[in-house]
Amino acid sequence: MITHEVKHRSIVIISNFERRYSRLGLLTIATAPYATLLAIAGRQVGHVQLIHLPPCPLPEYRGPPSSSPPRKPPPPPSKHPVSIIAAHTSALTSLSIPPSGRLLATTSERGTLVRVWDSVTGKLIREFRRGTDKAEIYGVAFRPDEQELCVWSDKGTIHVFTLVVSGAT
Repeated sequence: MITHEVKHRSIVIISNFERRYSRLGLLTIATAPYATLLAIAGRQVGHVQLIHLPPCPLPEYRGPPSSSPPRKPPPPPSKHPVSIIAAHTSALTSLSIPPSGRLLATTSERGTLVRVWDSVTGKLIREFRRGTDKAEIYGVAFRPDEQELCVWSDKGTIHVFTLVVSGAT
C-alpha cells in the first residue's frame, strides 16, 4: 500500500485592496528584484492607484555558485509622494510596468492614446497617439531596457514607440 503525505501550508493575506471601476480587473506589478510597485485601477474612472509594497529579497538560486558577487539591496524606499494618477478621463483598458517599476503605461477605452508616467513623481513623461479612431487596446509591454513600448489592438496593428528622446529616457 502506497501512502501520500500532504503538508498543508497556511496562507496569509498580507494586504487587501479594493478595486472599482475596472470591469477588466486591471493590475500590474514590477518584477525585478527589490522592486516594490503594484498598480491597480483606482476608485475613480481613469485613475490608477500606486501601491508600494515592501521590497522582497532575491530568490534563492539552487544551482552552482555564481562567479559574481551577490547584488546588494537598494536602500529602503522612502515615502512615495504619489499614490493616485489621474491617467485618463475614460475607463482604463490596460496598465503596464517594466520590471524596474520606474514607469507606468496606461490606455483607456477610447484606444487612441498611450500615456507613460513616472511612477515615483506621477508626472506624465510621454504621450503617444495610436490612431485617431476608437480601438480596443489588447495590451502594452515595455522592453526590459525601457527604451521602447509596444502596443497592440483590435485594428490588427502593432505599434512600437521609442521612449528615448535625444539620449534621455
